Amino acid sequence: MIAVAQGLKVTLQCLERSKIEYMVVGSIATAIYGEPRLTRDLDVVVRVTTQTAKIFLTNFPEREFYVPPEVVIVQEFSRRGQFNVLHHQSGLKVDVVVQKSTPHGIEEFTRRRLVEILPEINAWVAAALRIFHKYVYSGTYAGILAWLPFNFRKAVARLIHQQLPPITLLPVI
Repeated sequence: MIAVAQGLKVTLQCLERSKIEYMVVGSIATAIYGEPRLTRDLDVVVRVTTQTAKIFLTNFPEREFYVPPEVVIVQEFSRRGQFNVLHHQSGLKVDVVVQKSTPHGIEEFTRRRLVEILPEINAWVAAALRIFHKYVYSGTYAGILAWLPFNFRKAVARLIHQQLPPITLLPVI
């Protein structure tokens, strides 16, 4: 895990140096707000401009990272898609997801917060409610359970496996 922490540190430093706005989501964000889970990847949502692809490539050097060719990054940025970056030394996989242009996608960036995720390493992290809703709507029960205090987990797991009718949740706006 030390290698993954080092990869995380280097990746976040590259993002900060690039001045590309980002927010950490996924398992690492869940670990910050809930209970730590074993993960070997970092999920980030990035806010892009027309110059972001060049800036991104400049700040993620090939000697340290596998980065897709510029044409792929430009394509994914323009279609608001995603791509992967790999840190050679640690094996950390970074899932780079482009911010959606919907009102909700724009709004969630205003709710991110700066959090110390490693000693002396701060990162922009999505709001807790965003992470929780993502797991609820995707049906990822392991993610939902990571949010609950341990003494409630077994009870919730039993309820989930009893084939109860689905709960209808309102969409996040």
